[in-house]
Amino acid sequence: MPWRLALRPPPGAPGASGAATRNRALRNPAAGSAVRGVTAGVAGRSAAVGPSRPSRYVSGVRKLLVPVAAVAIIVVAWIVVGKPFAKGPVTKAEIEREVAKKPHSGKVQVVLCNEVFVPSQQAESDPPDTWTCDTYLGPTPREANNGPSYQVIVDKGRIKSIRHVATH
Repeated sequence: MPWRLALRPPPGAPGASGAATRNRALRNPAAGSAVRGVTAGVAGRSAAVGPSRPSRYVSGVRKLLVPVAAVAIIVVAWIVVGKPFAKGPVTKAEIEREVAKKPHSGKVQVVLCNEVFVPSQQAESDPPDTWTCDTYLGPTPREANNGPSYQVIVDKGRIKSIRHVATH
């Protein structure tokens, strides 16, 4: 049987060195050396002419897993590190700074904002907050006069809208 030539002989048997068996198999086309990818010598092994199938798949899987793992690490780090530095709800000072950017005529000297309680007939768990802001325009704080007034809607901790309203 030609496949027996590819097996190692037991120690102490003629041709136990393995070299003679390999040489005989390589010279003998009936021993399977003419079959592509099969060489004689080591029991149970066959060497393909190109890269073997498992190494090809391992490198492909590795190329896929490395970026996926990197993205997973970045997302976890962003969640863990980003939470302590996340912004909280908007403050009165932030609302006043945003309203101060609105008037286009004159220099804004002072902005005063007050939160307004608006009763609602709907029972919302977290209704939007309404603020009224008055601006004072002029060349100096001492000479500032009433400027436009604005209504600011804050929903879920962020400024949703800033609307010009009649001066009050």
